[in-house]
Amino acid sequence: MVSNDNTNSILHDPIRNTDMLSLLRIVWNKKIAILLIAAAFGVASYLVNTYLITATYRSSFTAYVNNRTDAASSNTEALTSGDTTAAQSLTYTYAEILRSDPILEQAAARIGMDYSGLDLHRIVTTSIGENTQLVYVYVTMVDPAQARDYAQSIADIAPGYLEDIVEGTSID
Repeated sequence: MVSNDNTNSILHDPIRNTDMLSLLRIVWNKKIAILLIAAAFGVASYLVNTYLITATYRSSFTAYVNNRTDAASSNTEALTSGDTTAAQSLTYTYAEILRSDPILEQAAARIGMDYSGLDLHRIVTTSIGENTQLVYVYVTMVDPAQARDYAQSIADIAPGYLEDIVEGTSID
């Protein structure tokens, strides 16, 4: 004979017999507490974002590395895959040079920024486009206009400086 003890305990178990309407009634009865908690989290989020987190702005430019000088690069028929490969390997060198003290300090002085070398290295980062001849330079600062001006200053100074250091190449 089969025992009904298990079936009776399931039917009388309040957790298993709870329906959606009764759950909604429970939540509705606690609506004031739920709204107060949500409002408290909203106010806390606003205060943290307003007073504890400093907004930063990023300005960037992209440099195209060419392992040929401007005069030689005007003849596009002479461009070879070796030229492209050499330029791709130069991107790492250019990325490091673009973050060197002479370029960063000269660009800062040009727009009247008063930052030390270590601070300049913190605000300027570079990355390389994978399998490309592109170097991306990013300037991150609290002042958006200053970030834009500093990135522009680096972009203006870099080509002449790089062409003097790495002969037979150019950057656009």
